[in-house]
Amino acid sequence: MKYIVSILFLFVSVSLFGQNIDYSNFDKKLFENTLFEVLNERRESKGVDTLVWSKVLYKEVSVHNMNIITKTNKLHHPDFSAAWDSLRVRQLLANESDKVIGGKTFVSSTTGPFITYFENVYWTIKSDMTYRQLAEKVINAWEKSPSHNAVQYASLLQKGKPGMASCTIGFVKGTDDLYVIFNFVEIYRK
Repeated sequence: MKYIVSILFLFVSVSLFGQNIDYSNFDKKLFENTLFEVLNERRESKGVDTLVWSKVLYKEVSVHNMNIITKTNKLHHPDFSAAWDSLRVRQLLANESDKVIGGKTFVSSTTGPFITYFENVYWTIKSDMTYRQLAEKVINAWEKSPSHNAVQYASLLQKGKPGMASCTIGFVKGTDDLYVIFNFVEIYRK
């Protein structure tokens, strides 16, 4: 029975990860999970703490910023200061971290939750490769940039608790352009 389950698992893995991407039926969640997993594997191999997925960061930052990037079809870091400075997003992140990871976020009565935010963005064109190969291509490109490399391998560990992150991909309609964004937060704890 174990043998059959092992073969079935291997078949599913090869069929999902071994075939080239069909961009007309792109599985966004599969790519996001693969990219997140590959980066955590690399972080772990370098002796850096792994990251925890943040639903709040995904919805409030990654998806929001990707919508701006794909509308402009321009590789840049969208200005997120108004939302960040409003405290709403930071408070949502603090609440999520406290609940999902544990510990207690340090919150100042004047400046709100102490959270540092980082972002890596990448542009490329559609090409024949697997989801894993695309994830590795993105991470390898960031490794070649000192500032992006420093961000993706920074220790976000605070009081023994990991940082949080999220990522997404976006396509520009009518083109072969695609963008990948990876957001990171370091949460300072009491």
